[in-house]
Amino acid sequence: MSTVSLLWVGDLNQDKRMANASMKISDERYRPKLIELKEGQKEIRIGRLNSTNPPHYLIESCINKRMISRNHATIERLANGGFMLYDHSMNGTYVNYMRVSGGVTLKHGDIVCFGHLNGANLKPGEDVTPFFSDLKYQVYIGSTRDAINSAANDASGERPSGNKRQRGASGGSLESPSSSRDKKGGSSKSGGRRRLEEDA
Repeated sequence: MSTVSLLWVGDLNQDKRMANASMKISDERYRPKLIELKEGQKEIRIGRLNSTNPPHYLIESCINKRMISRNHATIERLANGGFMLYDHSMNGTYVNYMRVSGGVTLKHGDIVCFGHLNGANLKPGEDVTPFFSDLKYQVYIGSTRDAINSAANDASGERPSGNKRQRGASGGSLESPSSSRDKKGGSSKSGGRRRLEEDA
């Protein structure tokens, strides 16, 4: 049984507009270096502090504390061994710089960003210009040890820039089935959440 790990690749410190802002404004605890759906776990919840239904992973942006919703996103293990990320937020979750529409299957190497300063004005399925973020993660599918080893290799300079689109990674599967660009996916309702099915 494989795991999915999101390793922190936050790059807000490279944004010249944020040169005077401090990453310390938001506590480091709210920028976990590793978000992981472990073996045996069905799903994990990611979001801002919520006393009624606490998330497994607390996240908070140093740009704007309200950019992250209490129940921002969920990652679920699928029966076929894949992993689905669902967005439940006001300001969006972005995979490869496209706002998630309902849910998207995660692929190794995807870039995931939680929240966007203009997120409330962006439509699900909409492409955005690559942006700097303190809550940017890269997806690793496999064992946790492999993810950590891969991250160590990336730190030695082998990692692609987190501000570039990943070619062929999850691109069309982020949009709703009615979108003109997504001709493959179908949708179904299950548990009140929209799911995009993969081609058989």
